Amino acid sequence: MIFEFKVFGRTPAKLIKTIFHLDNVPAKPGTQPSEPDLPPIPEYKSPGPTTEIPEEGRIVAPGGDLKVNLWFRQQLTEEEWVKLRDGQTLMCAYGIIKYEDAFGKERETKVCYFYRFRWGGVIKAPDETVLNPSGFLIGGPAAYNKAT
Repeated sequence: MIFEFKVFGRTPAKLIKTIFHLDNVPAKPGTQPSEPDLPPIPEYKSPGPTTEIPEEGRIVAPGGDLKVNLWFRQQLTEEEWVKLRDGQTLMCAYGIIKYEDAFGKERETKVCYFYRFRWGGVIKAPDETVLNPSGFLIGGPAAYNKAT
């Protein structure tokens, strides 16, 4: 999975740190459609040094972007794949970017997406809106999707 972030506005941003995870997360019991069962407050554990941002930071000009590549730490077992396919677990990508704005104020952007498989047919509302979309969807508790 690749997250792509873009600097909007008229001033550059100094990227300080990124921490992102791609994990199989249990599905929250009793939710339909499924949602990831994540703790209410995210805990970002650094998987190690990031190659996207050097120790002194990285300046990104207005309109510039940052791509964060994610992959599973190891190949999924057949049992893990079956749980993922059957909705017992969800492929969940989440993380945080810490940066400084042009005025030296520290800011952060947090995101969380999970992958939903679609089995069976497409279900549509009378206005043709797909009610059971597949693919990566924004999700998780509110604290996982916010910006300062």
